[in-house]
Order: sequence, then structure tokens, then C-alpha cells
Amino acid sequence: MSKSAVAKSAVVVAIIAVLGLWWVLVRDRARDEDVAHQRAIFDRFAVYPGANKVDEETFELKADGRGLGIYSVRVVYQLPPEAKSFDVIEFYRAQIPAGWAEASDATCAAAVPNLPAPSGAVQPSAADLGTLMFRRSQLTVFTSTTGTRMNGRYDGVTIELSSTAGAKTLAMDGVHFGCGSDTSDAPADRFDG
Repeated sequence: MSKSAVAKSAVVVAIIAVLGLWWVLVRDRARDEDVAHQRAIFDRFAVYPGANKVDEETFELKADGRGLGIYSVRVVYQLPPEAKSFDVIEFYRAQIPAGWAEASDATCAAAVPNLPAPSGAVQPSAADLGTLMFRRSQLTVFTSTTGTRMNGRYDGVTIELSSTAGAKTLAMDGVHFGCGSDTSDAPADRFDG
């Protein structure tokens, strides 16, 4: 092997080592900080009586298939079979810390100017788009009364109920909510079914 080939190999190895070190020192630290922050938010809420933790997932947020370097955690609990959506959501609503705020129609109204125009022949009015959806199966709480964004995303928690194959679950996740004109809440109907 020639000296130039050995030198090129050494450069490639050095680049890989630097990238690996960056990954461990920067990316892993960012993930750990983001996840610790989200868990601290979750820890402000007691677990629903009789619920059992069944899953926890840490993941990187993505846009257009690319990682954003922002991480979140999703925790899932199995709820007792007799749990009703109203009781579960009210249990968490009663624990909202002082200075935090629940998402509302005002949240959606503020988001409407940033939403893409809906497609189709019938265009809903801005008032219809400014309605918070899934009121009985989701509770979204911001860590401030103004819905402050942190690293380009809302800071807080969404508590979401679902029912699959007869098992009732509650997921705690980063903030997400839907705005639109739909007044039904099919996930809550299935949950209470």
C-alpha cells in the first residue's frame, strides 16, 4: 500500500472518529436534556388511579423525514376497564399547575393564520377552523399561559385516551392538538363504548 493510500485511510478514520465523538457528546446530550425536560413535565401529574405503565418510547422529532435534533418521550398507561373519558380527563385537568394553561379554541384561533388553506370545494370559515377538536379524548396543557414555544415547538403535554381491542390506554406525549370544524370525538366514543 502506498503512502498516499495510507494517508487517505488515516484521514477517513479521523473523520469517522470526529463524527462519532460529536454524536456521543452533542446529539446524546441533547436527547437526554430534551427527554429529562419532558419527563419533568409529566411528573407534575399523578398517574390515574389503577393505571399501569405499559410502554415508554423516546424518539427524535422529524420533518420531511429528517431528524430535527429535538427529542421527545411518550409514556403509555393501561387504564382500568371501567374508566370513562370524562373522569380521566377531569382527573388530569384538576392537576394543571398554577401558571400553566389548557389549550382552547383561542389556541386554535391563533394557529389558523399559520394553517395551510384546506383543499376541496367547500372551504370552512376561519371560525370553524378555530375550534379545538377531540375535547373528550385529549387534554393539551402548555407550561405557560401564552403557549410559549421552546426549540420551535410548544412546551407542555398532551394526554390522549384511546381504546384498542377493548384495552383502554392513556398516552402522555409532547404537545399536539387538532383544530377544525369536526364536533364529534370518535376516540372518546370508542373509549366509553
